[in-house]
Amino acid sequence: METFSTKCNDKMKKEYISEVRRSLKTCSSLLGTDNKCNSLRKLSVDAPFGIDSDRYSSFINLIRITAWCSRFISRVRKETACSRTTLTSDELISVEKKWITHIQRKHFPDVYSDLATGNANNLQRQLGIFIRDVGILCCRGRLENADMCQGARKPILLPRRDILTK
Repeated sequence: METFSTKCNDKMKKEYISEVRRSLKTCSSLLGTDNKCNSLRKLSVDAPFGIDSDRYSSFINLIRITAWCSRFISRVRKETACSRTTLTSDELISVEKKWITHIQRKHFPDVYSDLATGNANNLQRQLGIFIRDVGILCCRGRLENADMCQGARKPILLPRRDILTK
């Protein structure tokens, strides 16, 4: 007769196996060959690595999980041979930038298209929107002349109602 603990362990094993299978499917789709389709996919509104941001309780957890996925994929592709057991600040910053561009491309696609074509819409005129070096939308204004750090003078444009900005 099975005890309660073995039933729980069997259930936990099945859940774990199904989670691993889902992540392997995601990783196998991400490890495809680099072609024009994959480079265009980076510009779309797909979340980084197909991660659902609603599943995480905090932004820090989401960033850390995404950084681990990024490290795993780069190791599988043999781009880097990092053997560290902790994440570096560069990895966390690059992943945070990926999530910010994802949020902006999801909520402000018209601003990106207008900046690419040279047209100016109402939002661009009001906020003085420009694209920073890594593809992040930032705002200009009177703060640009203030004696503050760069991030405070030119703030990043984020939507009001998104799970990640809350």
